Amino acid sequence: MKLSKEEYKKMYDKALKNFGKAEYRLFFAPSRINIIGEHIDYNGGKVLPSAIEMGTYALVKKTKRNVIRLKSLNSNYYKEVLIGSEYASERGWVNYPLGVINNIEQRGYEIGGIEGVIYGNIPTGAGLSSSASLELLIGSLINELYNDSKISLKELALIGKDTENNFIGVNSGIMDQFAIAMGKADKAILLDTESLDYEYVDVDLKDKLIVILNTNKGRRLIDSKYNERRAECESALEILKQKYEIKNLCDLDISQLDEAIDYLEDENQRKRLRHVVTENARVYQAVDALKSGDMESLGKLLNESHYSLRYDYEVTGKHLDEITSAARISGALGARMTGAGFGGCGIALVEKDAIEEFKIKTEKLYKESTGIKPGFYVSKIGFGPKELEV
Repeated sequence: MKLSKEEYKKMYDKALKNFGKAEYRLFFAPSRINIIGEHIDYNGGKVLPSAIEMGTYALVKKTKRNVIRLKSLNSNYYKEVLIGSEYASERGWVNYPLGVINNIEQRGYEIGGIEGVIYGNIPTGAGLSSSASLELLIGSLINELYNDSKISLKELALIGKDTENNFIGVNSGIMDQFAIAMGKADKAILLDTESLDYEYVDVDLKDKLIVILNTNKGRRLIDSKYNERRAECESALEILKQKYEIKNLCDLDISQLDEAIDYLEDENQRKRLRHVVTENARVYQAVDALKSGDMESLGKLLNESHYSLRYDYEVTGKHLDEITSAARISGALGARMTGAGFGGCGIALVEKDAIEEFKIKTEKLYKESTGIKPGFYVSKIGFGPKELEV
C-alpha cells in the first residue's frame, strides 16, 4: 500500500498543472486499525490500536499568502480557503486541514499558507480513520514547514482530536489520532485514554495475518449514532458517580459490573455499561495473548468483542455482522468490526497460507447475503507521520 511511482507522478502532475513548478515536499500520515478496545476511548479505557501502511499523502509547498490551496486525487472539490475561516459544511474535506491549521495557530505556533495535492489510499468511509490521518498529515507538515518540528507528536494528536471535536463537531476520543501520531512498525500501542500513558506491544502473529475486511458500506461518522452512544455513556456515568468513586466508566472493575448494572434503570444504559467494562477487560487479555503468542485466545477475544459491540453497544449493523460471520465460516480464528461501526471495516485473524482461499469464500458468502462485493487488505503495521524522500 506504499505510494507507487505512478501515484506520485499523478500527484506531481496535478501540482505542476495547478500550482506551478516548485520544490514540492512529500509527507505521509498512516491510517490505523484497532486490534481491540472499541468505543471505550471516550470512557477512560485501555485500547490497543496500531498504525498501518495505508494512509494519506501530501505533495506541498509553502506559499506567502495566508491560504490553503489543496487539490485531491480522491475528490473533485476544490476551493481556496483563507486560514482563520470558520467551519462551513459545503467546504467538505477541506475543513479538516483548515481546522488543524487554525488550532495550531491558536496554540501559539507558527503557521502559513500551503498549496499542493492530497492523495489517500484509504477506502473512504471504511472506518480506518481517514479523517484522523488527514489531521495528522496536515499537523505534521505544518510542524515541519513552519515550526522546525517543535510540536511534539503527542500534542499533534491532541490538536487532531480538538479539531475533530470542536471544529468538525464529532465527539470522538483520542485513540485514532494518538495511534497515528505515535505509530511504530510491528508495534501495537496499549494506550490509557484517560492519562495518555502508553506502552508498545510487539505484534508477532506467528503464522497468522490480520486481514482488513471492507464491507463497502460506507458511513460518515458525523451522521452516525456515535454521539448518541457517547451521551448514553455519559448519562450512565453521572448516575454511577453517586455510588462509586469513579471518573470514567472504565474505572469500574469487571467484578463490580453486575452490581453497577443493577443500579441503572435504563436498559440502554445497562447494555452500554456492560460493553464498556467487558471490552476494557478484553484489552488486557489480548495483550497477554500477544505476549504469550496465543493466537487462539486472541481470535476468541476478537469474536467476543464483536458480539458485545453487536448486542450491547448496538453499533455493528447488517453489513459488519455479515462480513465477520462470513470470515469466521471461511476459517478466520476470529473477526470483529473495527472503528466506529455503522458500516466500514472489520478485521479477521487468518492463517497466512490460507489467505487467498479465505478471500474467495468470504466474498462469496458476503455477496450472497448483501449483494455487495467486499474488499480485502493485508497491510503491515507501520510507522507514524513523516516526511518522505521524493
